[in-house]
Amino acid sequence: LLLSATITDGVESSDVLCYVLGLYKPYEQSAFERWVKSANLTDMIKLMHLLVPKYATKMDPGAHLTSTTVKCLQIDAKPEDAARIEALNREIHNIIQKVTSKGKKVTLVDIIEQWRPLELLKAGIILPRIDKWVQKNYAVAVMCNFTETRERLDELVRAARIPVSIDHIYGEMSAEAKELARARFQADQVQLLLVNIR
Repeated sequence: LLLSATITDGVESSDVLCYVLGLYKPYEQSAFERWVKSANLTDMIKLMHLLVPKYATKMDPGAHLTSTTVKCLQIDAKPEDAARIEALNREIHNIIQKVTSKGKKVTLVDIIEQWRPLELLKAGIILPRIDKWVQKNYAVAVMCNFTETRERLDELVRAARIPVSIDHIYGEMSAEAKELARARFQADQVQLLLVNIR
């Protein structure tokens, strides 16, 4: 589950995503760079061709991959949650338009920061889906942009008493700890992995 459309904005920032998917190891910059070179990932289009459709789906296949067949699950939301998501999306769009109309450049960091409340809202919405998949004995990895979202998801899962083992991967962890968490998840020793992608 990716709670953001901007799971990565470039090959160089896809290290956590590709690591959690088990495409390279250990989680070290040199190992990532060797893997990128061996996979000939010179741009985002090549990365997307590697990820889609085996590991990922795209909501807009025409943007980069015209031959991709997209299969996604719709996460049902209460009408009030859907309305709030739509309102937050409009608010983000308006802020970006206001900034660009003044001739300023909007960076990805600016946009991602505006998405914080939207991502937190989505965390609560996906909780029933996590519960459903866990009950079916699936392993679930949730990737998000913000530490706050990752921690909130942990709180929500525990408060809902969903019977699942939880592990985390986030930036401040050592490479060894990240590798251990990834290995436990891939060995089905941990059923829910919560990941900060940045």
